[in-house]
Amino acid sequence: MTTTQNLSLLTSLTDGSKAPSRLTAAQAVALTRAGHLDISSGRVVVTSKGQRAVARSAKKVRQARVNQAVAAFLGDFMKPGIGYSVKPQGRSAARAVLPWLQSKSDITRDECLNALRALRDADVLETNTAEVRNNCQIRWFLAGTRETAPVSDESDVADAS
Repeated sequence: MTTTQNLSLLTSLTDGSKAPSRLTAAQAVALTRAGHLDISSGRVVVTSKGQRAVARSAKKVRQARVNQAVAAFLGDFMKPGIGYSVKPQGRSAARAVLPWLQSKSDITRDECLNALRALRDADVLETNTAEVRNNCQIRWFLAGTRETAPVSDESDVADAS
């Protein structure tokens, strides 16, 4: 039995949509050998390992959705050559990504950062992390536009908003 089938069965067992008595013998053995099921007081129970596996799977699915939502948002929000921070910093609050995302959904800071990293790994975004020593100074740019960033005072952006 594949891992995907195991996760599907575990999810069904933990959310109550499938009763343990409805498992086939092969399914029960596979889940027990993987350490996801156990028998306690004559009842079949999902182990903590099984619960963690379900939680990890749900987190991966949510992160994939967040990645798509962040990519779609940034496609409309980001402009070439302008650096954006995750959280508002000083006078560049209008260039912060997270407050805009959180006003539209329940995305957390960690999910936002993971989505930005995934976009960086896909060569959609790039950062200035090599040039800065303080994490508060990290800026995210559209890929290939960081070097052509126009020289402008951040107060110009603050005045414009």
